Amino acid sequence: MGFKCFKEIFSTYYFQAVLEPRIVLIVSIMRGMIISGILIVLLPSLFGTSLIWWAMPITELLVSVFVMFVMKRTSGHLSYISN
Repeated sequence: MGFKCFKEIFSTYYFQAVLEPRIVLIVSIMRGMIISGILIVLLPSLFGTSLIWWAMPITELLVSVFVMFVMKRTSGHLSYISN
């Protein structure tokens, strides 16, 4: 869990540094409210109450995949700008 938190914090600073505050806002809202909220409601109602504990790990995984996709896309954009 510690590495995931580090990755989320790193991605926030990375996108702020490359002047992408919109992405920082999207990642924060997705992680904090949208995905976790949906999973906290859906997982127990569909699969039983014991699965509520999987809501945050699944949220972290989904946000990490999104962040890696966006980082790859923006890093290509950055190499164009720096040249």
